[in-house]
Amino acid sequence: PDYKAVTDIPKFRGWKAVYNVSESEEEEATNKKLGKSADPFAYEGFPPKPAAPTMKWLMKQLAKHEVGTGATRTSIYADVTNANTRFPLLVETRGKLSMSEFGNISYQLLPGTNIGNLEMTEQLVKQMQAVGEGKADPNEFLDQMEKLVMEDMEVMKENGKKIVHKTYERNPDDYVKTTIDGKEIEFKKEFSGTVFTPEQIEALKNGETIEVQFKTKMGQEVKARGKLEEQKFKNRKFWGFKPEEYFDLDGNPVKDETEYVECEWNGNKVKFKRVFGQHRFTDEEVADLVAGRQIETVFTSKKGKPFKAKGCLQEQVFRGHKFFGFKIEEFIKEPKAKKENKQ
Repeated sequence: PDYKAVTDIPKFRGWKAVYNVSESEEEEATNKKLGKSADPFAYEGFPPKPAAPTMKWLMKQLAKHEVGTGATRTSIYADVTNANTRFPLLVETRGKLSMSEFGNISYQLLPGTNIGNLEMTEQLVKQMQAVGEGKADPNEFLDQMEKLVMEDMEVMKENGKKIVHKTYERNPDDYVKTTIDGKEIEFKKEFSGTVFTPEQIEALKNGETIEVQFKTKMGQEVKARGKLEEQKFKNRKFWGFKPEEYFDLDGNPVKDETEYVECEWNGNKVKFKRVFGQHRFTDEEVADLVAGRQIETVFTSKKGKPFKAKGCLQEQVFRGHKFFGFKIEEFIKEPKAKKENKQ
């Protein structure tokens, strides 16, 4: 193949002219003129490993393209990695980011769209900044944005037809088929890692209540009493064992020890967890939250690291189910302590 050879031939000796040493064979070879022949050899090069995507890396990318303020960028990061949202786009594992199933689908929908074009996004951000500063009339851009959205919807429809879905092959032996109210259904033979006995399966088919012993996520051995019912998970209906009550191995009921605060919100009676991020809201913080005000306090992450954040009460969605509780709106970065100059 064609190639280019590059060499450096010094025109002046520089420091070697005054450095009084006898020239070595190596120096003589280096100072020779470029010859007319060369011996080719294959050089195998390896590109450096790309940096793993992290929060710091993502923040630099957002800052590089002037996407929002520091607080806005932090809020964006919190939204796209929040596992409690309905469609989290990114998953953070040990500080490294990867796309969730929803993020992968979004990635496959974006090719050819305006909103997926970085230059177009920068243009929209600058237009919004101009409007916010009173330097431009918003009506100048509304028609343009509407046109972009309509174009993107059509492109996404076409991209959606090409999306590659993960195929899930399930073992039919793990399910039991039966008939309920004249309709054929199937349900899984196990609950939380415990496989039903043949007697329990027959009881479930007949609509009877059974007891199942299993381990909780915390490793505690408990029992559950329930029966076969139609349920819903992530907008998908299915039949399965549904516990009605829990109790320990001695037969004592297992109580929900979660502390809740009951209040009125928009004319409705609601309740929310008083503990969030290992922090128990004080009476003053509870009063502010119930009044719809934002509070600022220190929480503790799952890894035991304290962090400061602002948030308020909101109606939220987790795995398709609505709930009411505290939500972080902004992470607060503590200023670094200035180092004293030692003389």
